Amino acid sequence: MYVIKTMHGEAPASARIKERVMAMPQPTLHSEIPQPTTRTVQRTFRLPRALVAVLEDEAARGGLSLSAYVKQILTGFTTYYGLPAVAAAFLEVDRRRLHMGRFEYELHLLFQRHLDIREREPGFDAPRTTPDRERGME
Repeated sequence: MYVIKTMHGEAPASARIKERVMAMPQPTLHSEIPQPTTRTVQRTFRLPRALVAVLEDEAARGGLSLSAYVKQILTGFTTYYGLPAVAAAFLEVDRRRLHMGRFEYELHLLFQRHLDIREREPGFDAPRTTPDRERGME
């Protein structure tokens, strides 16, 4: 059993997966995928009121300020939402081979999920509950 180092520690991997990862052209994640930083810059953007209302509602639902919520969305967009480095590298190589920008690629990923849901059913890969858990008896 091989181990692949990720941003979140180490993950077990088969020899086949390790060979595929090592053979892939690896993006230099720290230089090509922006990393979160503590330095901040203040910018002003003009947004439609309806969009701001949706963002404010989502932020409140998550217990965040609007600024923290927008920062979370934008950081996620630029870092593949905190996926392990190996997963982000696979996605980045795929995106480049498809000749897509990041926004276009993430739309592509969401559409692929839509196709999976349409073929199966919504929540098809959700954790299954046991009858005891459904009754609150764990």
